[in-house]
Amino acid sequence: MKIYVLSDCHEDDTTLHVLFQKAGKVDFVIFLGDGIATFKQALLPYHLPYAAVKGNNDRGAQEPFDKVLTLQGRRFFLTHGHQYNVGTEKNALAAKAKEVGCETAFFGHTHMPFYKEVDGIMLINPGSTFYGRRGSKKSYGVLCLEEKDMSFQFCTL
Repeated sequence: MKIYVLSDCHEDDTTLHVLFQKAGKVDFVIFLGDGIATFKQALLPYHLPYAAVKGNNDRGAQEPFDKVLTLQGRRFFLTHGHQYNVGTEKNALAAKAKEVGCETAFFGHTHMPFYKEVDGIMLINPGSTFYGRRGSKKSYGVLCLEEKDMSFQFCTL
């Protein structure tokens, strides 16, 4: 199963359209907030299933800030991350993911790719499809789930 993991598109629908057009076979999309209305509108022509959470800039959106997603028997914690102070530390995020029974947490907010295990929880930020911070480029992630294996790859735009 091939899954795109995106965050922080803000109102940049052009990059999303380019990304979806060149996607090839993608089975699912995860969106981690900030630009959720733009994301949903850009995704419409491609008829891809998705899971999304809202971010601190998604005022009025109906989606929750946090969500547990189960795919192929694996539980993933999805959050934008601003409520867990992910810009300065990651322990609160790892603790929340562990509390809800997840081994992996996906988050956004910082606009910087991140991949690290903290207290037994894999924490992954795909970066931002809109703009990177602190020298990082625009990016997204590709999560591949096989029956017994899981891999994640960062891709720059």
